[in-house]
Amino acid sequence: MSVNNSKRKLPPHYGHGVSGERFWLRPELDEILYHLRNGSSVSLFGLRRTGKSSLLKQSALILREEAQFTLIQTDGQSIEAISAFFYNIVQALPVSGFKRLSLRIEQLQLPEALKGLIAAWRGKTRETTEQAQLVPRYWASYAQAIADCVPIMDGQMILVIDEISYLCENLYQSNNHSVREVERFLSMLRTWREAGMVMVMAGSIGIRQYLLKIGVSLNLLSGVNPVYIKEFSPQQAGAMLQALARHQALAGWDEHSSQAVLDNIIGLFPGALQLAFSKLAPHYKNGARPGRATIDQIFNDELSSMFEEQFYRQFDMRYGDYDAHHQQAIHVIFTTINQSRRQPKVRRYTDIEQAVSTQTEWQGGGHSFNELLDALLEDGFLFEDKTQGLIGFANAMVAH
Repeated sequence: MSVNNSKRKLPPHYGHGVSGERFWLRPELDEILYHLRNGSSVSLFGLRRTGKSSLLKQSALILREEAQFTLIQTDGQSIEAISAFFYNIVQALPVSGFKRLSLRIEQLQLPEALKGLIAAWRGKTRETTEQAQLVPRYWASYAQAIADCVPIMDGQMILVIDEISYLCENLYQSNNHSVREVERFLSMLRTWREAGMVMVMAGSIGIRQYLLKIGVSLNLLSGVNPVYIKEFSPQQAGAMLQALARHQALAGWDEHSSQAVLDNIIGLFPGALQLAFSKLAPHYKNGARPGRATIDQIFNDELSSMFEEQFYRQFDMRYGDYDAHHQQAIHVIFTTINQSRRQPKVRRYTDIEQAVSTQTEWQGGGHSFNELLDALLEDGFLFEDKTQGLIGFANAMVAH
């Protein structure tokens, strides 16, 4: 699917993921679909209001229409126990896949109380407290049964785990802060990928940062290709604003209106553009055409505080999730990039690595400097140009 948004009329929306006619085409969609159609897993982590949920929804919409895929979606934020995770998978299996899994479960040497659990997950009976309590002890058997069935499913199995960082945190906290439970869960996912299951690991909070904090090996994420959500170019952002205006039939909206928005916004992401448009559109009703001073005033009086609350502040929250040693290194990384005389500001990887090694006593808790960089890339702080060995801020909001 090529990215072609010219002459579109885009229905306005804000605060939730969309698909279909409300989805604004962007290159990341093609990247996600390319990997999944070729049997490769991906990770997709993005700041809130940058379009991550919409990318997931649109990808799912397209893949569900292709018969060769079995798509299973889970929301990790609502899962607090491993039995709930298995429940979501069994619920979503097609009839043929459920029959194969039931047969494989029946062949395992499991307590009688657990043999009927897969039927309970499917909704044919009710899960008992005894069954739910036994699942953590025998989850390896269920995990292996699913791995055994992956190669013989009728369609390529794609497991989408949204907010996987929250899922890991829930497992960690509900098991007395057990790192082992998180490691078991991620090891199971890696085993499934090795068996041929394709995955999308997604979330509004990067999983690498969380694993750094609790001391889990990032090797458990092997075989997953990162897809980064990129800031729009001014041309892409202007086209989206024009499409919104066309849908609302705002005759007074022109290129000068779009440029005024672009000059005021720090960080060209779909949510930011939609929010700005929602506040400006009423001023264009009945052919009105507010001047630049009016638009600037609306930003100053209404939008600036909203952007601070819904966009900029999340960087402070993300930074606070790193431990003290990592924060010390991150401060040096950001300062080194800020000292660049280039526009946009970028520095060579070797310069940043040297600055961290000379200005800090690097203590990564068993993690390497490269793993910290990967976490900052995933969390939306940095971007990397591997061809030239350059690292810079991922978008204007970070630099701000």
